[in-house]
Amino acid sequence: MTAAEKHAWGSLAALSAIYYFFQMRMLKGSIFGEWGLADLSAKDIFWVYIVVIILSIVAESVIAAFIADKKTGDIEKDERDHFIDAKAAGGEHLFLIVAINIFLFHIIADAAFDNHIFPTADLTDLRAIVFILFTLLFVGEAIKRVLTIYYYRAGGAGAAG
Repeated sequence: MTAAEKHAWGSLAALSAIYYFFQMRMLKGSIFGEWGLADLSAKDIFWVYIVVIILSIVAESVIAAFIADKKTGDIEKDERDHFIDAKAAGGEHLFLIVAINIFLFHIIADAAFDNHIFPTADLTDLRAIVFILFTLLFVGEAIKRVLTIYYYRAGGAGAAG
């Protein structure tokens, strides 16, 4: 397992834990009962955001410190590693384009049509906007890490297509 693949595994684990922290702060209830957004003020949401950013920076720094070459301080990458990074980033990019377009479609449809069939969310609520957008960012990054791991497991063959 290359250092870049180890980094992808560590980042995916850290990302999962940090998203769990985020959604535990932003949501109330559980999937087995009634649930919704927690009653948070704008200041509370701001601090959740700041803590998530700090946790992400610290987690990536710690992972890189353990995996990096002790002499250079970098995670050594060859052409294959860069190719896999680029291919995985393309998957993340595609997901974000589709997801943001679905989000925009929802916003426009909600404003244009009364009693439409699409699910609704109160997009005047800061909590909803922050939760949706941050979730899209987390899922996009998770897709990138999963694709990175997939391409390494496929022996680079999955990255060539």
